[in-house]
Amino acid sequence: MVCKKLIREHLSAHVSVIMPVYNAEKWLMQSVNSILGQTLTNWELIIVNDGSTDGSAELLSTFTDSRIRVLHQSNAGVSAALNKALEYCSGPYIARLDADDVSLPERLQKEVDFLSCNPQYGLLGAAAEKIDQYGNPLGFHRHPLSNMRLQYGLIWDCYFVSSTVMFRRECLQKVGRFYTGTDLFDDYSMWSSIAANYQVANLPDVLLKYRVLDSGLSHTTLNSRARLVNQRKKNIVFHFPELSAHHVEALAYSGFQRTHLPAKDVKMLYEMIADKFATGTDAAEIISDLKARFQNTFRLVTPDNLGVCYKLLRPAEKLMFNFLCRT
Repeated sequence: MVCKKLIREHLSAHVSVIMPVYNAEKWLMQSVNSILGQTLTNWELIIVNDGSTDGSAELLSTFTDSRIRVLHQSNAGVSAALNKALEYCSGPYIARLDADDVSLPERLQKEVDFLSCNPQYGLLGAAAEKIDQYGNPLGFHRHPLSNMRLQYGLIWDCYFVSSTVMFRRECLQKVGRFYTGTDLFDDYSMWSSIAANYQVANLPDVLLKYRVLDSGLSHTTLNSRARLVNQRKKNIVFHFPELSAHHVEALAYSGFQRTHLPAKDVKMLYEMIADKFATGTDAAEIISDLKARFQNTFRLVTPDNLGVCYKLLRPAEKLMFNFLCRT
């Protein structure tokens, strides 16, 4: 009864959808139409044209729906465009959408329903279908669903499809705006900051068509690994402020390079992370992921994994390998 009451109370509360646009004329109309076609109709769409040089500005001038607001700025990047859009948001919920992605009709309603029923959650994402530039299916993005699994996962990577995300506007009072520097990813940084102050979740429902383009930021950013490592360091320090810089560095480079630490240090780091996150129904999944990460980082691998033979491991490595692989 409480949940239904909360939903009824929030049916009239509108969603602010923020959309940065840069040279997206090929897909812009489809993306905007996906918001026009939402089953939840009480929304505002705030579009920021970030100095596009194609026909995006002309297309934006054709929209006449009073719920759409178009702003223009000189090219300053995605983060700056998002922050400009945030200045004009009036809804209690803010939804993110890129100009080449497509929200499915029930996206906004399902996300509002969840956040209305779960006031302890600050951010919500969903599954997405991957499509190519022509709209052909390429598979799916499916990330962990529960708060504990995501809190653990955000140590290592961004576990949200950004164009599926909806968050409470009140979160901005604690986390500020999207990061505009070049040493972190704006979305990973923002979702991590919200997760540090609220519970977070993903819906299992596919609520978006996510367009995979060779020109996307993840394909063109030369320092993407450095950005990822820097965000990992911030998240690790948040959860484990007592760790030394050396241990933080070792964890942050997990999967990228071999780290030489004494076996007792490896055991300490493993147990520390497992003790904090491997609880409840997600414990087995988190332990499995943690073992795989540690085995990769410290080269504690089986003969059929990357071809490193157990018998060639140093004695301390053998002890640690047996510890990590215990049942």
